Formats: sequence, C-alpha cells, structure tokens
Amino acid sequence: MKRIRVFLPVLILSGCAPTPDQSIETEGTACLLEQHKLPGHELSADNNFDAEDNLANLSAEVPAEVMAAEIPGYRSHVAIGSGKQPQFLYLTLSTPYEAIQFDDAEGQPIPEHDNLFRIPGESQYHWDLAEKERGNLVLWGACSDNFQGSFDCMAHLPYKQIAINFEVHQANLHLYKEIEDFIQSQMAVCHPEL
Repeated sequence: MKRIRVFLPVLILSGCAPTPDQSIETEGTACLLEQHKLPGHELSADNNFDAEDNLANLSAEVPAEVMAAEIPGYRSHVAIGSGKQPQFLYLTLSTPYEAIQFDDAEGQPIPEHDNLFRIPGESQYHWDLAEKERGNLVLWGACSDNFQGSFDCMAHLPYKQIAINFEVHQANLHLYKEIEDFIQSQMAVCHPEL
C-alpha cells in the first residue's frame, strides 16, 4: 500500500502539468517579417488596396546578416564600386499581375541561373527576366544595370491572392528559388490567414 501512496502523487502531479502551448512558434519558424517590418506598415487580410489598412501597406526589410543565416550561400554584402553594400531583403506587397509569356527565341540564358532568361528590350540598361516554367518563359521580374559592373532585379512573386515584390542583387540571383521559398514560408508563418 505504501507504493501506491508514493506513486499516486506522481500521477496526480503529472496530470496537472501544463500542456505545451501549440500556438507558440518554435525556433526556426519565427516571424521575421513582423520583427523587421518597417514602422507604420501593418498587414491586414483585407486585400482591398483602396482601404487604409490593407496589404499594400506592408513592407519589411530583413537584414543582410539574417538573410545570410537563413539561406546558405546568400551574400550579405557585395562590392559595389569602391564599397560594400548590404544585401537586405526589402519586401512590399501588391496585386498580382497576369502572367506574361515570352517566345523561347526571345530568351537569352544568363550565367547566374540556368532557369532564368534575359528578355532584351529597347534599353541595354534595363531588361525583363523570365523564368522557365513548365516549358514556357514567364515574366519573373525586371533588372537594371547599376553602372558599377553588376545589376539588380525586382521580382514579383505571386502568393495566394497577393504578390510579394522583392529586390535581389546579381550576386544572389543564383539563390532566387531559395529566396522565394524563404518568403513563402515566412508569409505562411506570419500571416496564415491569407
């Protein structure tokens, strides 16, 4: 009988132990977009862009060091001219545009990624960049020469009923899929209501 008395309090205490809170984010799934959102920019599930508290108001700037820690191989700083420039990830939201397709003959492969193609335009300093998607070339973003020996691209990533716009430097363009995956996973963690 003495064994039961010793064992019984253990059962009672273990039954009273708090259950882990499933709503608490675990390490590695922190909402970095909220941690690094720019002041005065809130996110709402309302995608009515003429409302004051809408998706168009969200912008975030994830520091270069955080991006390098999250994405292996991401260059946190790149040489631009005589200095080094941090490669933070600046994000804004917009309404998605309709997919624009290009003829395969228009696309010129680029050395940074074998799935991205330059679409020459009227200017040698600004051009569209298309992604090979299911056998078709589809507009991925637009790039501009920075007149320092490299270029920057602004991408438009459709995500559910919105689009996420972000800039990526030529030095990190080889990781564009990993950057997109990071953004999509952050949106899922930060704003599952979308």
